[in-house]
Amino acid sequence: MKSHFTLTLLMILPAVVSTTWSYSDITPTEVHTRLADGDTLILLDVREVSEYFAGHIAEPDGQLPLTPANMPWNSNVLSAEYDRLPNNIDIIVYCQSGGRSALASAFLESNGLSRIYNMTGGFSSWSYETRDNGFGNHTGEWVSSSGPDPVIVTCVETGDTSKIIFPVVAIPGIDSIYLELHFASPYEFIPP
Repeated sequence: MKSHFTLTLLMILPAVVSTTWSYSDITPTEVHTRLADGDTLILLDVREVSEYFAGHIAEPDGQLPLTPANMPWNSNVLSAEYDRLPNNIDIIVYCQSGGRSALASAFLESNGLSRIYNMTGGFSSWSYETRDNGFGNHTGEWVSSSGPDPVIVTCVETGDTSKIIFPVVAIPGIDSIYLELHFASPYEFIPP
């Protein structure tokens, strides 16, 4: 009887061990360094929309504006939209403190994405540039293109439109992109 139990345990143990995740952890300092170096990254904020608008990661000084993607974990937005994320760009996943982003990172990896980095400590540990509500009037949306025709993107807040030419061949393997429009405000900018 004892040998039967041992055999069963040895059969179950490899199944348990094989469920470990291999996404990588990355510190806020490492993320900032990569952004400052101009690395192409997707910053995937898995917090709720209200948390995102209360503050999110901004680009380092001297870099082009970032467009972080917000796909909340708790609201199941990520599980419904993850297939829109590219698999050929490093994706930095972050939440407020690191718990949701670890779950989201494991989820993404279990669904075939391989370049996943969980930012340890989350937004609470980010001590670099932040933005609390963007700048100017803006909105973001996913756009797809299957040919050379321009895609028309409309700012929900202002109704302004912009034609974007997004040739599929420009970025091999990617047929959709997240765009955030920024329209200049008619008001003079007064620094805080």
